[in-house]
Amino acid sequence: LTILFGAVVSIDVVFNLIVGAYGLMAIPTMTATLYLSRNVMREARSYFSRPQLTTAQLAAEAEAAR
Repeated sequence: LTILFGAVVSIDVVFNLIVGAYGLMAIPTMTATLYLSRNVMREARSYFSRPQLTTAQLAAEAEAAR
């Protein structure tokens, strides 16, 4: 049905429908981004405040886990 519609209308109409669809998809994406931004920032701060392990420490932990 979509292919038939695209075949009979002008390219401008198809282009405008595509742009409109992208705009409609952006609405839930931006809403979710704003809704989750506080949680993401909290977790990022928590993650980056952890002490950084050296390669030797990571290797020792990996060896101990075996």
